[in-house]
Amino acid sequence: MGGTHTASPAGAVSAAALPVAEQFTAAYTQDELQNINVYDLCNEGVVNINTQVMAVNWFLEPVPQDSTSGSGSIIDKRGYVVTNTHVIANAYKIYISLSDGTQYEGTVVGTDAASDIAVLQFTPPEGMELKTIPFGDSSRLKVEQKVLAIGNPFGFERTLTSGIVSGLVIGVVW
Repeated sequence: MGGTHTASPAGAVSAAALPVAEQFTAAYTQDELQNINVYDLCNEGVVNINTQVMAVNWFLEPVPQDSTSGSGSIIDKRGYVVTNTHVIANAYKIYISLSDGTQYEGTVVGTDAASDIAVLQFTPPEGMELKTIPFGDSSRLKVEQKVLAIGNPFGFERTLTSGIVSGLVIGVVW
């Protein structure tokens, strides 16, 4: 479905002369296309996490109260999610919302307060195919490499931000 490509004297192709799909792609830099591709491949593996804690009312009775919200990543098709320990601290109930809007109650599998990492699990319905976020290889990480983070802060639709690796720390002690 190629169109006629007209070249300017400098050798640039006029966007109007490109087929619609190519016009869309031509509007983005290679870096932007890479970001869009990563987002498209991974965003469904990002979850929103909301918690409730037990509070005390004026009559000194325990009452559930909405608490923190954060993001997590599905790391296993059986419903395992990695998040930050501070997101689920003191939680009485944990709710995990998927990209399609469905919500499941989660349980804590384990935490490591020193590294602020927690693993949760929810039970997906039989036959549900979860999108997972693959693990990277940090042994090849270099300072100044581009990094991308997909999150779901405050229940907003998945967001993507980019940055760089500013430093490598080995043996972090808090």
